[in-house]
Amino acid sequence: MKKILLTAIAAAAFILPAAVQAEQNYVEPDQSFDIFQIGMLKSAPSTQDTAPVYGLRFGLPVCGGKAAVHGIDFAIVGSQTDNIIGFQYATFFTIAAGESYGLKISCVNASEKLRGAEIGAANISKDSVLQVGAFNYAETGFQLGVINVMKKGFLPVMILFNFSI
Repeated sequence: MKKILLTAIAAAAFILPAAVQAEQNYVEPDQSFDIFQIGMLKSAPSTQDTAPVYGLRFGLPVCGGKAAVHGIDFAIVGSQTDNIIGFQYATFFTIAAGESYGLKISCVNASEKLRGAEIGAANISKDSVLQVGAFNYAETGFQLGVINVMKKGFLPVMILFNFSI
């Protein structure tokens, strides 16, 4: 019985501070936001630049804008959303000019800074964690693919994989 009690106290000692910290980091949006948006072109309608999405942004055929998406960014042709926290998918291209976190899947992925993974035929990022595709280009990260180009990598160009030191 003492072992179970000590284990419960130890677990609470580790979990409780993390839960309190997570609660302190959460900030309510100070402006209006959308749960669902439909985009037709980049910044059209204009709410894609002004109202962040906490849910789903759907591109019919293209979506994108300056306002961040926290959730899923899904487009039939392409997505040009600057900041993503979550999942981004488009059939042909995804472009993120800002900082993104999560997973991107498309034929061609382009990112300024990605804290997550890109899966596609071609992945081009300045800073990435993981790229999987036929052609990968980044300054730092880990790459799996046919041709992997990394400025700060083990070697500048490698076949099958590359990584930065």
